Amino acid sequence: MPEPRSDDLREIAKEKVLFAYKKIRKPCIVLDFGFYIHSLNGFPKAFVNFVLETIGIEDILKLVDGKP
Repeated sequence: MPEPRSDDLREIAKEKVLFAYKKIRKPCIVLDFGFYIHSLNGFPKAFVNFVLETIGIEDILKLVDGKP
């Protein structure tokens, strides 16, 4: 299944469910998620996997060090 690039989780889920429906022609449900760190203005939003693969959890923790 293609992974749409957007920071809008609703748009990502919509594109995924439409893609799945076109393939199976039956009602379906998709599950997607985001991770929002308030002290980083919502970063990384819908880009959780990308951020974990590139900078990792340790660097995310460094970004929030000393922030509320």
